Amino acid sequence: MIDTVETFGMTVEEAVSRIRGDGGTQVMLTISRVGTEGVFDVTITREKIVIDSVKWSIDEQNVLTISISTFNHDTTSLFNEAVQEALTADVAGIILDVRGNPGGLLTTAIEIASAWVGYDTVVIERIQDESNSYKGVMAPRLQDIPTVVLVNGGSASASEIVAGALQDYGFATLVGTQTFGKGSVQDYRELEDGSAVKITTAEWYTPKGRTIHEVGIMPDHEILFAVEDFQSGIDPQHDVALQILFGTYVSPSEESETLTE
Repeated sequence: MIDTVETFGMTVEEAVSRIRGDGGTQVMLTISRVGTEGVFDVTITREKIVIDSVKWSIDEQNVLTISISTFNHDTTSLFNEAVQEALTADVAGIILDVRGNPGGLLTTAIEIASAWVGYDTVVIERIQDESNSYKGVMAPRLQDIPTVVLVNGGSASASEIVAGALQDYGFATLVGTQTFGKGSVQDYRELEDGSAVKITTAEWYTPKGRTIHEVGIMPDHEILFAVEDFQSGIDPQHDVALQILFGTYVSPSEESETLTE
């Protein structure tokens, strides 16, 4: 609920309009989460929030973690700053974190993927019997740096395009859980009576022809990130990414085979 108004059947636009408001005012959300029983109230104070879509840091092991929250107009310029730092610091590896990233601009996704893919195909758009390939637009500056991409069920659309392309070409190892599966192109048109219609006109495929829509991208290593982990300040997916970069990760199947031998 939003201020005690049930959200069942409510459009996203209506929900957003109810949540938004003047700075300094409050809104009460009644929410539920996976792993918790029942619902609970959270009171939020509205304020103008400006968040950079890209954040990065280099740890003591000289690994650069780049977190992208969405693919919008400021993403490429901020990402290029992170790339420049990676090249200057001669990092040992890169962790690209697109967990919870709902997507954004296709052009931005192509620009980000280009850092690894170069001028090769990033994504394929299929319209019935026709297909169009969207290729990278810049040199592959990060292609030779070991890379792990973190994904989860909140990684959608543009996030899946980038993750799928890097996985297809073998430029990155994917860690996390299956992505959302938003791989459709929709056309929105308003009608004369004030109503509107949204029609799916095409679908996205990875460079190797794997469908994204309603399927998503499966990680190379499926690692869960439980509520208990978050509450304890533990990130098992990031930990596994570091192990993969330094060649110390042993998958459960490999560990089982070793014990059997």
